[in-house]
Amino acid sequence: MSVLWLNGQILDDSQGQVGAFDPGLLLGDGLFETIAAYDRRPFALPAHLDRLERSGRALGLAVFSREELEAAVFEALSHWDGGELQRVRVTLWRASDAAGLGAESRVCASVIVSEGHGPLLGEPNLDLARVVTSAFVRNELSALTGHKATSFAENVHALRAAQAAGATEAVLFNSSGQLSEGSMSNVVLEADGELVTPPLTSGCLPGITRAFALSVAEHLALPFRQAEAGELTRDKVERIVSGGGSAALLGTMRNLQHVESWDSHTLARGPVLQILERAMLTEMVALVSP
Repeated sequence: MSVLWLNGQILDDSQGQVGAFDPGLLLGDGLFETIAAYDRRPFALPAHLDRLERSGRALGLAVFSREELEAAVFEALSHWDGGELQRVRVTLWRASDAAGLGAESRVCASVIVSEGHGPLLGEPNLDLARVVTSAFVRNELSALTGHKATSFAENVHALRAAQAAGATEAVLFNSSGQLSEGSMSNVVLEADGELVTPPLTSGCLPGITRAFALSVAEHLALPFRQAEAGELTRDKVERIVSGGGSAALLGTMRNLQHVESWDSHTLARGPVLQILERAMLTEMVALVSP
């Protein structure tokens, strides 16, 4: 089952319509957020709306107020009558106007609540990830860098190629040869008792779970930092994953997911990553519980 909120109304799935000439449909001119909700209680909703608001201003899609979108999320969730884990998708897209691409184009918004697939609140992610290095390159200078745009085909193609190779996620380096992100996740490496994640200058998305993990690690004084510019080269990453290092993926519906293999290398769960994982789960329960 699913619940659809579209431009202020709760509709049946069959009633949701997108204009055939909407730039959001034809050109991927839009933004989205995916939010995990536990028994209709969304996790990190303010952070998701912050990112959506920033991106909306940058791409000219900031038409709906933060209060309207927050109310829409809770209204859609109030109609949910399914399992205890929900996947909430908030989408903004540019609708058609007489010129097709005019600056005054209408902006539409939707909230879709559907069954979530992932760990439940307070439970670790038991599915281990199998990662391959993608042949595709992340353009860290793109106009869409740092924004969760609906122009997502590049990520999907990278993921499909990884799946065809027997993996569950693709990891991309950028045009400068620096580790950037997964096709659907942020990446963190553990080496010599320290955690490191690519910096935002690598072109990676400023992930909500990534920021949450960094915050939790800082509170616990765990050694977790963003890499220096030029640090996570292909050679450096290869040395980490082939030399006894560990890795994990961070994302909304996966939380912290340990990596069991990276290309041809088998990885064990890192001890610092396990400490971080337990702390994140405890903090999530505290933040979501009524």
